[in-house]
Amino acid sequence: MSTTFLILTSFTATALPAMLVKSIVGYLVAFGVGLVVYLAISKLFYSRILASRDREPARYWVALQWISTGFLWSQWLVQDLANIFAYLPRQLDMSMLIFALVVMLALHAYLFYRRGGAIQGIVTSKTNTQDIRSATLIDFAYALILIFFKELSNVPMSTTWVFLGLLAGREIGLVLMLKVTSLNQAGRTAASDMAKALAGLIVSIAVAFAMPYLAAYTGGFTHDHAHPVTVSPD
Repeated sequence: MSTTFLILTSFTATALPAMLVKSIVGYLVAFGVGLVVYLAISKLFYSRILASRDREPARYWVALQWISTGFLWSQWLVQDLANIFAYLPRQLDMSMLIFALVVMLALHAYLFYRRGGAIQGIVTSKTNTQDIRSATLIDFAYALILIFFKELSNVPMSTTWVFLGLLAGREIGLVLMLKVTSLNQAGRTAASDMAKALAGLIVSIAVAFAMPYLAAYTGGFTHDHAHPVTVSPD
């Protein structure tokens, strides 16, 4: 389930069409990038990764993994912090900022403890994604795509959809070049992932549009009183 659709639509329902269009474009662009990149590198580079996946990678891959992960997290936070801080006042004092950061760090620590939880199965079901070299390449590609869309416009988007598009393009590229599985299987997996994302979108929209009625029933705020969220993700 995309937190972007779930949270921001709850605050500003009119932003949904623009977010949806940008997220669909994000999926398609990421799919294309994943396909082209892995078509280009599969024979010369990725086949070596698959052939040596039972051996310990060179130690410099550890440093590259840390760098790529930090790079990706920075770009992901630029995109998704708007989803969290939509709940907070536009001007934060130091105590509120510290409280928000502590809560977010604690929740992320729990996710790390759970090793990503059930949703991690989507990632690990793909070809050789647990190899540190594969993960490094995915992180770099994902972060660069997020930078592109951050500069493209200030409209929030679903980073979940971008990630699913990148994984789908990658998997099909590997299938076409290295025959790691059948093309039908790769297509079914991509379709299954997208179906789950669409189901999450439907639930998100339903929850978001139910919020004003719940707020009115409980005497809370409606969309008209919500903080604006069409701000730069910076």
